[in-house]
Amino acid sequence: MPRKRIDRIYSQIGSRIRDIRKTKGLSQEDLAKAVSLERPSMVLIESGRQKLPIDRLYAIARALDVQPKELLPSLADIFGENGEAPVFVHGGAVMEESAIYEIREIVEKKKKLQKRKAKQ
Repeated sequence: MPRKRIDRIYSQIGSRIRDIRKTKGLSQEDLAKAVSLERPSMVLIESGRQKLPIDRLYAIARALDVQPKELLPSLADIFGENGEAPVFVHGGAVMEESAIYEIREIVEKKKKLQKRKAKQ
């Protein structure tokens, strides 16, 4: 994944943490203490300049009384609604979102057919 997208992920997470923290009426100092950090680290996390290990993300989510997924950006936040489609690598081949969509449609049709046969 390009560096720009990686930076966008951490920036989005930091923004979500900051917004939720403010909504809950907590200071950066309060949140930092709750997760055993110093305030400067919380400043860096909220600005997206400090990478956030997954265990710290869970600790922050717990301190904010939210589910960890609420701190994570959506694919649209990272890739854009009409921007570049995510690319998945499988067996050395590059697959675009449209190809994955077609495969999912085929799989769903096959599942429906198998259910019909099972009912007969």
